[in-house]
Amino acid sequence: KRRLLIGVQVVLVLQSLTLAVITQFGWIDGTSIAAMALLLGLLNAVETPLRQALIGSFVDDPADLPNALVLNAMLINAARFIGPPLAGTLIAVTNEAGCFLLTAFAYLGLMAGLLKVKATALPKATGSTSQVFREGVAYLWHTVSVRQLMISVVMVNLLASCYAALLPILATTVYAG
Repeated sequence: KRRLLIGVQVVLVLQSLTLAVITQFGWIDGTSIAAMALLLGLLNAVETPLRQALIGSFVDDPADLPNALVLNAMLINAARFIGPPLAGTLIAVTNEAGCFLLTAFAYLGLMAGLLKVKATALPKATGSTSQVFREGVAYLWHTVSVRQLMISVVMVNLLASCYAALLPILATTVYAG
C-alpha cells in the first residue's frame, strides 16, 4: 500500500509539473484541463483510500487510532477550506503556473514523508468481502468513538463539501465574476 501510495504521489507531482509548464507557456486549453482533471480525479480515487488504509499502520497504540483518524479528517477538511483562498492569493501574486508548481512541491513533501516513515504491516483480513464488511460495520456500531467520528465525517461531507461547487456561482452572481 505504501509503495503504491508513493507511486501515486509521483504521478501527482508529474501532473502538477505538467500543468505548471503548459500554463506558463500558454499551451493550456480546454482539452488539457479536462484531461488533467480526469487524471486528478482518478488519482484521488486511488490515493484517498490508500492513505486512509495506512493510517492504522502509522499508529503504534490502537487507542490512538481514533485521534489519528480525526487528525487526518481535520487536516483534509482544513486544506479544502484554506487551499482555495491561498491559491487565489498565490495566483494574484504570481500566476497559475506558480500555484501548480507549489502544488507539485507539496506532493513532493508528502512523498518525502512517506519515504521516511516506516509503517508496520497490519494483518490481512481473512474471509469473504461481505463477512469482512459486516465485521467492520459491527465494529463501527459497537465502538462509540469511531461511530461518532464517522458521523462527523459524513456530516462534514454532506453539509460542507458542496461549497467548492458553489463558489464559482457565488463569484459570478454576487461578486460579478
